[in-house]
Amino acid sequence: MIHTSDLVLREMLRKHEGVRSKPYVDTVGKTSIGVGRNLDDVGLSDDEIDLLLRNDTERAFKAAERVCLTFGTLTPNRQRVLVSMAFNMGQTRLQGFRRMLFAISMENWDEAASQMLDSRWAVQVGNRARELSQMMKEG
Repeated sequence: MIHTSDLVLREMLRKHEGVRSKPYVDTVGKTSIGVGRNLDDVGLSDDEIDLLLRNDTERAFKAAERVCLTFGTLTPNRQRVLVSMAFNMGQTRLQGFRRMLFAISMENWDEAASQMLDSRWAVQVGNRARELSQMMKEG
């Protein structure tokens, strides 16, 4: 009797289904990902969503650390702000907030918050930007 952890089975399914890291439309018109995961009908379980979130949060955390040299000295809430921004827009766009990052390095929290709000990102995300800028200001 085989088990779901059977490596031969998994390799056979990889061969037959193919492996795709980005969504695609399969031969019957269903949006799929990975090894034939039918997103239209099966979707993702709560555990799978949480795994993706943990991985994405880790990626955003590392990006925030790379972008902000004083990241480790910030309060947890200010760290959360930067991780949230990195999560939302990625490291490259976060690096573009040079004035905000400079204000953070100078511990000028009002200016950092102001720079966050004075951006296209703030217009795009609305209340999220207001909430995060307040967290930046208050620490």
